[in-house]
Amino acid sequence: MASQTSASGHPPSLSSCLTAAQEWLHEDYAASIVWQVLDAREQLPAEIKRALDAAIRSSSVKVPGAAFQLQDVQDAPTHHLHTPVFRKMQVSDELTEAVLRAWVAIQGQLYESVVQHLQWNDEPTYGPDRQERTFRGYWDVRDWQTNFNQFLADRTGFDQNDVGLMLWYVSGKLPPPIAEVEDPSDRVDFERWRELLLALSPDAPQWENALLFADAISEIVDEKERQRARNAVNQLKTKLEDIWLEYSDELIYLEKNIGLWGSRSKIQPEVALQTLAEVNNLESLLSQYRPIRDQAQSRSVETTRAGRRAELEAEIISTVNELEPILAPSGEAEFLDLPVMDSIKSLEDVEPADTVESVGAADSIDAFAPVVPVENETLQPVEEGDFLPASFEESEIEAAFEELLDIEVTGCDEEDVLPEVQLPSLDPYQGPASEVDEDGGVNASILAGLQSLQQDLEQLRAQLVTPADERAEGGTNSAGKAGQVEEDGALPAIDGMAAVVKEAEERFPRQLMFRLSAESWVLGNPYEDSQAVLDALAWLATTYVAARSGDMDLAAMSDSLYRACRWKYSNNQHDGIFFQNEGRYRMLVNGKAYSLNETIGRGSGDDPVNAIRIAFYWDRQRERVVIGYIGQPQLTGKG
Repeated sequence: MASQTSASGHPPSLSSCLTAAQEWLHEDYAASIVWQVLDAREQLPAEIKRALDAAIRSSSVKVPGAAFQLQDVQDAPTHHLHTPVFRKMQVSDELTEAVLRAWVAIQGQLYESVVQHLQWNDEPTYGPDRQERTFRGYWDVRDWQTNFNQFLADRTGFDQNDVGLMLWYVSGKLPPPIAEVEDPSDRVDFERWRELLLALSPDAPQWENALLFADAISEIVDEKERQRARNAVNQLKTKLEDIWLEYSDELIYLEKNIGLWGSRSKIQPEVALQTLAEVNNLESLLSQYRPIRDQAQSRSVETTRAGRRAELEAEIISTVNELEPILAPSGEAEFLDLPVMDSIKSLEDVEPADTVESVGAADSIDAFAPVVPVENETLQPVEEGDFLPASFEESEIEAAFEELLDIEVTGCDEEDVLPEVQLPSLDPYQGPASEVDEDGGVNASILAGLQSLQQDLEQLRAQLVTPADERAEGGTNSAGKAGQVEEDGALPAIDGMAAVVKEAEERFPRQLMFRLSAESWVLGNPYEDSQAVLDALAWLATTYVAARSGDMDLAAMSDSLYRACRWKYSNNQHDGIFFQNEGRYRMLVNGKAYSLNETIGRGSGDDPVNAIRIAFYWDRQRERVVIGYIGQPQLTGKG
């Protein structure tokens, strides 16, 4: 493609890329590349480092204070040198060239990918004109946007701002200034209108409709403001999801989980515009923080880096804290603040215990199932952390555990395993090995104690079991018992799916990411077995992730999931399913389309109470599951 020139007829200077970055990329991006370069000075090739040092000296960069003289200014710490260098680059093509060459040197993989992309598309790869210290021309704006979007769609793992700058550098062309892209005929000249009205005679007949015209203009302005605010809400939600997808590792390290923001929070339009600016600032801070988060390879660089790292960490944490009251989903609005179990274990995670452990009654109750009152039992107000009526805290079951713990454990025979003790909401737990007496026989007192304890637990289970539990275990339908619960005023049914999603996001922020499509059904989803959904998501975060990381045979996936929660796993959705359910099983992330080819679920048909699907894909680069759909099974075919 032939290069274009600006309206002035001259090729753009190297320093003009700073203005282009502000117009076409993130407004703070240009300053961030200076930080990257200065922070990596010790790792630069010798020739490029010498050129950078010489350019800093010859450009008369001055560091505030008298600590660094002109001859050694290039050795100043990054946090002292960053701002003076960035300001001087705006008027010095020599310094800009040195910084850009150093930046390209530390972006080796991206450089090679961009060269390959441009060559494949028959675009030049000459780079800037180093003799004249200029770019060679301008991109046609449509060609630039096509190449930029195509590169991002074909390759993942690169920052889009880095991609933009590298495309400019390798091609030797900048996108045209925004002012030259706009069509003057599309502009509304309000100033010209004002001048015409001022020149109009006060006796002109046009004034008869002036008030109606003014009212119409006022209404249009108000409506445009509302549209602008609504657009800002959508941009804000998209931006939050993109930030979480891109910078979740950094945020989790800083103990800030914003995974719940945006997609399910109710953002008020009147604050969206200002909030969007603050969220953009958060993204800028994170983009500066990422390259200096890890410890440097040398002590001198780390000494400089540590100070800036601490500053950015404090700014990021402060910004997230300020945004949290605005963006974090309200517990009353969309989620119920529920007490949840302290741990979720899949079958693969459970190890046989060497000693008898105390398991309180609270740990053995399904946190998402309504509590069924025992006969003559009254429910106490539910406080934070309460799972059961108050009298259960001093139950005979708990006392039996305490009595059992007082028995000294003296030995074990691998062939004599005690009967399995089933706890209501935990995974099946293999009891401890039987105790043996001095003659090698089974300690009858311990065996009898555990058998008695198991009987008591089964009785408690029968009192607290939900209809969903009974169906899963092949039990009888307890419709009469459920009706009694409602008449006795048991705790009201909760929005189990929303609570489960919230719990899974908080419990597994590194392993699970929710980018749910518009067709997903979370709030108000009537699927009855919330605990099974939570178990399935825990299986994804543990067993599935381990399998994908090479620690488990993928062929055993379906059997493993079925043992965990009686669900099925599939990874063979065919094209017909995608065609009929494209909104469910395809998703866009940073402009790239992903097929949700893997699903887990239970049941089929259009009964939302008994059938569910969760569709997802494996993010190989970040080793996590990206969940794009939760709801009913597909319209036709097998899931």
